[in-house]
Amino acid sequence: MTPEGALAAIAEMAITIAGFTGLIMSIRPRQASTWGRDEIARIIGIVVACLVTALCSLLPFSIAGMNVEPHLVWAIPLLLSGGVSATHIALIIWQNITGNFYFIMKWVTYPMLIVMAISSAVSILSGLGLFLPYSGGVLVFQLIWVLFISAVSLAASIAVILRRHAGDP
Repeated sequence: MTPEGALAAIAEMAITIAGFTGLIMSIRPRQASTWGRDEIARIIGIVVACLVTALCSLLPFSIAGMNVEPHLVWAIPLLLSGGVSATHIALIIWQNITGNFYFIMKWVTYPMLIVMAISSAVSILSGLGLFLPYSGGVLVFQLIWVLFISAVSLAASIAVILRRHAGDP
């Protein structure tokens, strides 16, 4: 499969995960006391990550139709995806350090954050033309990894909801 074909599928998956996250929010009890700051941050993070992923998946098609330098077709989405992911990682770590956010499954979260940090760095370097210059494959890997982390975060959030619904803390 070419990067272009994969990007169309990634955009569809990103919108699906974001929509499913909204569905989970709508069926969850709405009492203010049941929503923790970390849960709200996690849900917002999932939705934002999915929407940025969908945008970055569709950008190469839009940019290719413009009269711009060919390397910009991949450079712009690589830099956007890598930059947003790196910022998201930094916010998660900062919120964890300040006590506003806790990791549900630390044994899974730490390795995922490490791979995400590496993927973000490679994406930024590729977008700058310094490492694997302007690679559609790097963009596909980066976006698939963001989707994977979003799906795992959504599964963890559902597990917390079900545990609380069953009466466990």
